[in-house]
Amino acid sequence: MYKRIFVTFFVAILVFVNIAFSEESFLEKGNIPSLKRVFSADSDKFTFAIIGDKTGGGEQNWPIFDRAVEEINLLDPDFAMTVGDHIQGYSSDVNAMEKMWKEYMEHLSVLKMPVIFVPGNHDISNTIMYKFWQEKLGKTHFSFDYKGCHFVGINTEEHQAPESATAIKEFSDFLVSDINKNKSAKHIFIFMHRPLWLEDKGMWKNIDSALEGSNYTVFAGHYHNLSSSIINNHKYIVLSATGAGLDEFPAPEIGSFHHYTVVTVDGKNATIAIVRPGNIMPETISPTELHKKLESSVSMKFEMPVPIVKEMATGKFTLILNNEIAKPLKIKLNVSGINENLWKVTPPETILETASGEKKQAVIEFSYNADSLSALPKINIEFYYDGKLLYKQEQKIEFADTNSIRKIDKWAMGVVFDVPDVKDKTSAEAETIVYNYFPTKLGPEVGSKIYFGTTAEAKNGMLDLDAFYEKADYAVAYSQAYIYSSADTTVWGAIKVDDVASVFVNGNQSSRVFKLKDSGGQFDFFPMSLKAGWNQVMVKCADLTGGWNFTFGLDDPQSKLKFSDKSQ
Repeated sequence: MYKRIFVTFFVAILVFVNIAFSEESFLEKGNIPSLKRVFSADSDKFTFAIIGDKTGGGEQNWPIFDRAVEEINLLDPDFAMTVGDHIQGYSSDVNAMEKMWKEYMEHLSVLKMPVIFVPGNHDISNTIMYKFWQEKLGKTHFSFDYKGCHFVGINTEEHQAPESATAIKEFSDFLVSDINKNKSAKHIFIFMHRPLWLEDKGMWKNIDSALEGSNYTVFAGHYHNLSSSIINNHKYIVLSATGAGLDEFPAPEIGSFHHYTVVTVDGKNATIAIVRPGNIMPETISPTELHKKLESSVSMKFEMPVPIVKEMATGKFTLILNNEIAKPLKIKLNVSGINENLWKVTPPETILETASGEKKQAVIEFSYNADSLSALPKINIEFYYDGKLLYKQEQKIEFADTNSIRKIDKWAMGVVFDVPDVKDKTSAEAETIVYNYFPTKLGPEVGSKIYFGTTAEAKNGMLDLDAFYEKADYAVAYSQAYIYSSADTTVWGAIKVDDVASVFVNGNQSSRVFKLKDSGGQFDFFPMSLKAGWNQVMVKCADLTGGWNFTFGLDDPQSKLKFSDKSQ
């Protein structure tokens, strides 16, 4: 009898060890990117954590990330997943990549459990980073099973592979095949960085078809803002950041706050908790429908005519607050930076308050002349939901309706030039050099060396110089177009730039120098004087690092002007 009890006990120990070993070793055998730790051997209920974006800004936010790591350890889940953007990335320097990953791992390694990585656009920003991930971390996409559930890690940056077309097809085929093979899993959990169901609906359609009939939940990151939706009776959740750059506001309903996520799996059920330091809240705290209603509750309109030289013009800003939700809404408006010698503003501040179902409007009037454009005041907006501040917004004066700006969609492209004297400089020093490279003249490159011999299309009005010039950094380029006017006239020009640009009309500088860090991604406006006939327009645009583009258009609601990319 004692022998039988001993044998039974010994077999149970072997089963326990075998289960623990098999679940632990698949990370090694499968080459899955991970922080190796011992898995829990509990075969029933389990929990896992999800860590959001750490990068895309937020260099100063390590304390937020470290606090999240500490709390995850206290909650003691079986393992943790990420949804990408572990490092700042956007580099081709392998030494720099290793330094970034070393820093991230120093903070992450405080965790007691395994962590499985899903890549983001900051982790795989180019082909060199794609290869680095494969060599140093493991597969770019993968799947594994844990306690009857199936986990899928999707790489939304597969287009950075050396043979991108082949890699994307293999990736898509893998996902569909893998999901079809695992439909019987108790639960399928899918992780990705960019939310493909919003950004690549063509690819997601194939994945969605494969998921039909299975029990699944989908997680993504990238937007640094929490948003949860129910699609076909399944949860689709875009997670906010865990230490990345974002403007954090007290009201959780807007979704703009740092958090990590804890998922408890019990049978086929998955309970999801959104965890802010010191707070536990459900994933439904920031429903997509509320986002839509809050966004649509505020509408703004500028009516600002072009001032005639030596004459005063009168314009106005109208804000309408339409409350279609159950809670009260309030907006505080004030105009700051008013140079009283150049601007007359009435009233300089006002407040709108609406109960549910109410609609109110505020109007601010401006008097200005051509000289006033050298010192623009700013409109400061504070938006409150149920007494809690949702956001603060600094609104630049828009001299035309940005939705009706006629954008130039074809440009003649010149060759690209390196900005001199940036080698071996710090990023701050290089930035200053690039900004100073914009004198009142076109620049030393102008002449036969530019050679506008190629045409490029501006998709939805945005000319992607980064793609056209194959991701050049600390570079300057000139783009040229022609505008026909039937008579001498002055219209509002509008430009949105990344990183810095100025505009020249018929060889003369027509605008000041525009910088992304000053515009905040909004349109900048300037008066453009056009002569009767065809006018040459040249945009001088420079890049620091990362994205490089501009959007250019004119206030021409009646389409009186003609555009061309060719000399007339």
